[in-house]
Amino acid sequence: MSYPKLGRYRHCVNSMREKYKVSAVDFDVVLYLSEHSAVSRDELQKNVTKSRGTMSTSLDYLISKQFIRLVNEHRVGVRGMSATYSIAPKGRNMVADFYMKMFPNYL
Repeated sequence: MSYPKLGRYRHCVNSMREKYKVSAVDFDVVLYLSEHSAVSRDELQKNVTKSRGTMSTSLDYLISKQFIRLVNEHRVGVRGMSATYSIAPKGRNMVADFYMKMFPNYL
């Protein structure tokens, strides 16, 4: 499979952003979560965006709109763990729409 040009990728992302009313960071988070079963907040911050405020705002919005799910809540203390997130069915639909638009003749 040949990789599409950057302009086509941006066009498809922008159309998904308008359709589902998400920001660019929100879409990146959902796309990253679709490739993994469960991801911690630290992994998302390391691989998607470095900004802690942007990440928490994005995660709160995505959880409220049911694009992603909170699997394990944050645990504080000596053996504390960061929160773990997974993709919800609404997020899977968004990613599937994106791939169908991005690669229409793949199958």
